[in-house]
Amino acid sequence: MTYFSDHDVHTGPLMHWIRIAAEKLTLFRERDTADTHLAQHIERLALSAPHVLEDIGFERDERASSAVQTVWRRGRVQVTVTQGAATVTLHVG
Repeated sequence: MTYFSDHDVHTGPLMHWIRIAAEKLTLFRERDTADTHLAQHIERLALSAPHVLEDIGFERDERASSAVQTVWRRGRVQVTVTQGAATVTLHVG
């Protein structure tokens, strides 16, 4: 998180607005990095040990799964593992 000194805060309304914008942008970047990092771990687990997805709360969706793909869901998160090509699709929505 970006912090500014008291001097920066007291230099006027424009600096105050810039400080707030910089802090929000920094928070978005940190959250995006964390989300990307989490997605990479989920993809790795789905490829190397899909049974672990169940251990962390995902449920296999039998209706959406087929012989060529397995679909796991947890809340709004869907993980699709495609056999053969060994690909993982992560969808949040």
